[in-house]
Amino acid sequence: MSASYTAKSIIGETSGYARRLARNHGLKLQYTSSPAWEYFPDKFKNDVRFKRSGEWEPGGLEFADWLPFSDDGEWYKVCYYSNYSTKGGEVWHNVMSCDADGDHDFATGAELGSPDEKKMTEEYFSGTDFEQRWDGYWHHVVETGEDPLDEIFVPPSLGQDKTQHEWLVAFVQDGDKAVFFRARDKTAEPSRVVDDPAELSDAARDYLALDANNAWGDGTWEELKEFGKMPKTTKYPPHILIKVDGSDMISHADREALVKAHIVGVAQESIDDLARRNNQAG
Repeated sequence: MSASYTAKSIIGETSGYARRLARNHGLKLQYTSSPAWEYFPDKFKNDVRFKRSGEWEPGGLEFADWLPFSDDGEWYKVCYYSNYSTKGGEVWHNVMSCDADGDHDFATGAELGSPDEKKMTEEYFSGTDFEQRWDGYWHHVVETGEDPLDEIFVPPSLGQDKTQHEWLVAFVQDGDKAVFFRARDKTAEPSRVVDDPAELSDAARDYLALDANNAWGDGTWEELKEFGKMPKTTKYPPHILIKVDGSDMISHADREALVKAHIVGVAQESIDDLARRNNQAG
């Protein structure tokens, strides 16, 4: 049930028709004067009139909004929706909850048309709590760079640079093996350097044929010499330098930084959009 519909179910002036309906059918005036009454199906109305047990759910999760909650740093989502029940001629507006696992539960309830129902409706369906909770969640995302509820879509192509890059990859000798030492993207602005092989993407490790010990897996140190050159330098240990053409050398750290920037940017847009709407409403 939408928030606007639920709110209207307890607001409005008592009409002459509502008075006659209550009088003629022995119903409480607070029921027939509630705008929710006209939406009840005939079967549910008859259950009320004849004091039978009955239940009606106007829309369930179809009209429900998910709300973020945090408990000791753990984020989760819950939505609330309306359910109406009747027994012995009384009508109750019930608030039901549902979590992300699909578990439904009774949250609270109040008699239709009562002051308690008005308070309950304002608490659960006014929209104010919805905005405040999501604003709080988006601020958490901006502050931490993390989206624990996976609310923000991250394009799979993010960080996949399709331009051609020339990398210089250095290997040092370890016995008869050639072990990864450093990689530098010559064409990037600013120049990008990867010193930690753990930062290399899986594609880059496959491209360089690195084994679990970060050694070149396609041959020995002597064999690698055929593919590169050994610069004369005292700044670094003796190493073989080879040129690599490809865009898959982006590191895990680079990818994570791009994803974080994307997530923070989208969350900040959500915060700004909510602020604009509140300013327009004010």
